[in-house]
Amino acid sequence: METSDGVFWAEAFALPFSAFMSNFLLRHDGEVPVTAGADFLLTVLVFDVISLIRRASIVHLVAPKYQDDVVGTFLFLLILGSPIWIATVRIVEPSIERSYDRTSHRYNNFPFWEYVISWTMVLIVTIANARIFLG
Repeated sequence: METSDGVFWAEAFALPFSAFMSNFLLRHDGEVPVTAGADFLLTVLVFDVISLIRRASIVHLVAPKYQDDVVGTFLFLLILGSPIWIATVRIVEPSIERSYDRTSHRYNNFPFWEYVISWTMVLIVTIANARIFLG
């Protein structure tokens, strides 16, 4: 069953992004530090999964060179992004959390390089996803 472009984008972008923003606001409201991008990367991975499920709805939106193997392309992106997400959740976020002093609402010995590397990986996965549509 093919869906309209609007329905696809609502499923594949608006819903995951809403979850991301809700989590961001909950973190901010609870005075929990915003961490290393795992939430954003999870949004991208959810987009990939929805794209796989709704591949008939997305194939005409994908750059021509990726249209023949939409499934393989999005599976590759999931294989690329999933370990980065796991490493961010298990290594970088706990390191950031440990450096945050809840009483002063400041960081002590902030793990700068872990943070930068994590966001760089998130950026790479995000750009890889965008390239599917841009060619």
